[in-house]
Amino acid sequence: MNPPASNERLLGIGRHIRNMRDERGMKQNHLAQKAGISREELSRIERERVSPTIRTLQGLCAALDVPLRDLLEEGRD
Repeated sequence: MNPPASNERLLGIGRHIRNMRDERGMKQNHLAQKAGISREELSRIERERVSPTIRTLQGLCAALDVPLRDLLEEGRD
């Protein structure tokens, strides 16, 4: 079980990932494929039903061409 502080830091990341995907005109299937995850997992992340692993975040950042630091900072808003 994650301590509350780590969960709080992840709030907003899913929403931010979805916003970045939408800004790029990408479909969930395309982003998921580029990031090496299933569309279902991406959907759960975007809806903040699950917390992504660091490996998943790295794959998403590579697929979206953004640094991990930027994604984490935006996710804290």
